[in-house]
Amino acid sequence: MNTLHNNISSQRQLEDNSHNAINRRMTEVIIPQGQNSNHILMPLVASLSKQQEQGFINHNPKHNSERWVTWITHRKPSKQQLELFGSDNTNIRVIHANTKQDNRWIIWEALSKGNSHTVIADIESISESDIEELELAATQGDCVGILTRSIHTLH
Repeated sequence: MNTLHNNISSQRQLEDNSHNAINRRMTEVIIPQGQNSNHILMPLVASLSKQQEQGFINHNPKHNSERWVTWITHRKPSKQQLELFGSDNTNIRVIHANTKQDNRWIIWEALSKGNSHTVIADIESISESDIEELELAATQGDCVGILTRSIHTLH
């Protein structure tokens, strides 16, 4: 009987975890160090700026047309670079953070305020508790968060 109870509890936990995974708003993109991340991020930003125009993010064109793709980065992308990838620059804002602590606060603010439909942020590292806080902020702001970081790869 105890084994059956444990199996039922385990099944319920799996169901709860799979339900939570479906409702996640934060995604992490890991880019191998040495790879030019602009080749991944510029098309992503451009694609998201176009999807916003068409209302694909939250299935509500009016809601999305008033919101940004926010990119929090140490990079200095130019309008011309973004336009080369076909972005609609009127819907993109780029924010530069000076410190790691500023970066986390800026990401949280951008996610929670509700004026961005997607927040893309470059990070060096992140804890599970930070991700949980950012999940709550993204839920509050009804947006999606994409965290990008580089890792060392083994050859």
